[in-house]
Amino acid sequence: MKDNDVSPVLLGELAARVADIAAPLRTISVLQAERDMLFEENSRLKSKCHQLEGVIERLQADLLGAQRERATLQADLLGTHREKTALQAHLKAVTDASGQGLALNLSRPMNTLASSAFLGLYMATAMAPTASDLHAAVGALVQAYCKHTGVSFEAGEEFAHALETEAIAFLPQELNDVDRLAQQLWSSGQRLPSMPVPRELSFIINEAIRLDRGNEAMLRPAVQLVHNLNQLCVDRRQGIDEDVFPPDGLCYRGGTLPEEHLRFFHRGQRYRVPGFLATARAESKAVEFMDRGFRAARRRLRAVLWRVQLHPRGLGDSAYACKHVNLVRHSIFPDEYEYLFAPYSVFTVRN
Repeated sequence: MKDNDVSPVLLGELAARVADIAAPLRTISVLQAERDMLFEENSRLKSKCHQLEGVIERLQADLLGAQRERATLQADLLGTHREKTALQAHLKAVTDASGQGLALNLSRPMNTLASSAFLGLYMATAMAPTASDLHAAVGALVQAYCKHTGVSFEAGEEFAHALETEAIAFLPQELNDVDRLAQQLWSSGQRLPSMPVPRELSFIINEAIRLDRGNEAMLRPAVQLVHNLNQLCVDRRQGIDEDVFPPDGLCYRGGTLPEEHLRFFHRGQRYRVPGFLATARAESKAVEFMDRGFRAARRRLRAVLWRVQLHPRGLGDSAYACKHVNLVRHSIFPDEYEYLFAPYSVFTVRN
């Protein structure tokens, strides 16, 4: 045997050792392949987890939206319940006051100025002499209205305080000018959060006059406020000029009216309005109020535009001038050019 010849035994041993080495290598290769598969599966699982997290976030957002919607619906339901309660209270109050319910019988004689509690109180009451007296009358009226409608005492106090704060900001140098202050309070846009809708002071004053004997706790302070406002409308009228007199003697009022009440306004009908009647110089402003009221009534009432004709000769001849209307010169909203008629003014339907 030559020196470089390898014996079969050694070759066998060498082959066995190679096989022993190759087997783990194959195992390692298999494990590496399995590891790569696991990495890929892990990546897929991570991607799936991210997708699921996105789904969960969307579901959580949807749940939060649904919870908010539920809260809104519950608030609406509570508001509807309160509105129903307030309307029932108002119905009871009006029913108790009239003894006849809410049905309007136009063939039955209406209450007149002569038979009203308003007239007697007006004759026996003086105007508020100072700003503090005027605010006290407002506070008493607001609290009586709150009691009448079921609004909280705290809400009434906040409303009265807001009116007084606004007055200080609007007339800081003229707080003792009760005439100007009364006009500013009348025109205020502050609202008492009452049911079925928030109300301004002007509405509350007129509501007290309309209820008359139905709520004298409201009527008494309201009459004192009427005295102060009538300083504008009746007692201290300024000279009539083109800046004050409406063009062609026409004023406009926009609002709504139940269908069954339209027949009351026939040609030649004379009637008094139990409350202040606010009108505008511009027809467009009255149409704006008419549209607003029509939408607020959810289109259940008729939209109505009243045209109030003053005698055209009233501009140059005081004998023809209307004696119970004037321009609200110190309004919070001077661009409205509001012409205010005194309570129980008489009107005649022309057409």
